[in-house]
Amino acid sequence: MLNFVDESIDSGFPSNDLIVFLNELYNELLLVLEESGRHSSPENKTENYIAEKNFERGVKFAYDFANRFTELALSSSPAPAAVERYEPVDSEFFFSNKAFGKTLKYLIAWDNLCRNVLSESAYFSQAHLLEARTDINASIEMAISFYYKQSFQILRGFLESSILPVYFCDQPSEFEKWRSNDYRVPAFRGKNGLLKKMVDSSLISSELCHDFSELYCQLNGSIHGGEKYLVNKGIHSRSWSGLLFKEEDFLDWCETVSRAIALGSKLLFINVNQLKKIRDSSLLMCLTCHNSEDLGIDEFVFGCKTFKQYSCAVCGHKSTLDEFGRLSHIVTAYEN
Repeated sequence: MLNFVDESIDSGFPSNDLIVFLNELYNELLLVLEESGRHSSPENKTENYIAEKNFERGVKFAYDFANRFTELALSSSPAPAAVERYEPVDSEFFFSNKAFGKTLKYLIAWDNLCRNVLSESAYFSQAHLLEARTDINASIEMAISFYYKQSFQILRGFLESSILPVYFCDQPSEFEKWRSNDYRVPAFRGKNGLLKKMVDSSLISSELCHDFSELYCQLNGSIHGGEKYLVNKGIHSRSWSGLLFKEEDFLDWCETVSRAIALGSKLLFINVNQLKKIRDSSLLMCLTCHNSEDLGIDEFVFGCKTFKQYSCAVCGHKSTLDEFGRLSHIVTAYEN
C-alpha cells in the first residue's frame, strides 16, 4: 500500500519509493496470443519500461503542477488592509518543499492505480471509481485557486466514493437501489453507522475503520466547522488577507489529500479482491452494470483458441473471456 516519504521535486525523488510502487503495479504476467496460434510473453524489461515511462510521465505532471501553483501564487495579491504584513511566496517553494513533493507522489500513484484498474475492468462500480478520480482532480483545482475549504469538502466526497463500492459489492440489492436513484447513503459513523456494519461483516478492518472515521470527521469540519476553515477567515481578528496563497492551509491540504488517497487505495484494493472472487465463481455478469441475465454471447476462434464475447443488453458493455473464463483483450494494432 501507499506509504511515501517526504522529498521535494527538485531532489529527483531519490528514495525511489514511487518507482518501486509503479514496478509492483505493472508487474503483471502478460500472455500474447497471435493469430497464427503462437504464444509469447513479454520480458520483464517490458514491465520495467512501462513503469519507467509512467514515472517519467508522473514527474512531468509534478513539474507542470508546481509551475501552475507557482504562477498563481506569485500573481495573487493580498487585501489592501493586509499588504504590510503579507510575505510573498518564494518562487522555488513548490519545487523545494518536501511535504508537497510527497503529495505529488500520492497523486501520481493514484492516477496510475486508477488507470490500471480501469484498463483491466477490475472495478465493481465504474461510476464510483471515475467519480473518486474526478474528486481528486477537482480538489487539486480548488487548492490551486486557493479555495482550500472547498478542496477539503470535495475530499469528503472522495472518501464516500471510495468506500461505497466495497459495501455495494457485498450488498448487490443496495447497489441496485442506488442505480435506480432509490437510495439514501446511511450515516457512516456511530454505533449503527455503515462503517461499523462493514467491520462486523469483515469487509474492512477496525484500523481502516478508525482511520476513515477520523479523516471523515476532520473533513466534516470544512462543512460544519468553525471560522478556521473559511477562505475568508480573519475578518473578526483583523487578519483577513483575501483570496491568495496561504502556506499553512496549503500544507494542511497536502497532508489531507495524501491521507485520503492512502485510504482510497486500500479500499480500491479490497474492492478489486472482492470482484476477483465473484469472477472466479461460475456466475457470469456484465463487468460494468453487473447484469447477469440479458447477456448476448458471440463465440469465435482466434489463434486456434475459442473465445466468448459477452454483450450486455442493459449498458452495451462488451467483454471477452478465454476458454478458462479469464478476461482477455483484443489488440487490433500495436506500435513499438
